[in-house]
Parts: sequence; structure tokens; C-alpha cells
Amino acid sequence: MTWWVWLLVWLVLAAGTVVGAVFLVRSLWHKAVALADALGGLEDLAERLDVVTDLPSAVWVHPLTATDADTDRWRAGIAGRREERGARRAARHQAAYARWDRWWR
Repeated sequence: MTWWVWLLVWLVLAAGTVVGAVFLVRSLWHKAVALADALGGLEDLAERLDVVTDLPSAVWVHPLTATDADTDRWRAGIAGRREERGARRAARHQAAYARWDRWWR
């Protein structure tokens, strides 16, 4: 092979390396930006957690020091949220059935 073929091979290899490096840096940049966004979300979550833990003990009770009244209040809240979720689910099912019924009639 002549010298210009080797020059061409090395130029193609160098250009491929530069193009690959550009794509690698671009990918790393996007991942770094996404990581920074996620860390910002964690900061917001930490602030919300500080607000919750700073509440008076009448509002927030640690599960290990909870009394029977606290447990009953928690269970009532869970039951209420379960009923609300069931009502939303039933409404979604009725809406889906109405769409299905209109489609086939």
C-alpha cells in the first residue's frame, strides 16, 4: 500500500474518534443535567420532610410512640382514602363502559 492510503486510514480513524468523543460528551452532558434536576427534586423533598417533622406532635406521631387513638385515626384515614379510590375507580369504569356502549351502538 502506498503512503496516502495509510494517511487516509489514519485520518478516518481520527475523525471517527472525534465524532465518537462528541457523542460521548453530549450524552454525558444530558445525563449530568438530568442528575442535577433530580438532585433539585431531592432538595424540595428534603424541605417538605423538614416541614413534616417540625409539625407538633398532635399532628405527626412517630409510629413507635403511637397510641391506640393514633392507630385508630390512621386506620380511619386509610379507610377513607380507600373509599375515595374505589369511587374514582367506579367512575372510571362507568365512563369506559359508556364509551364502549356508544361505540357499539
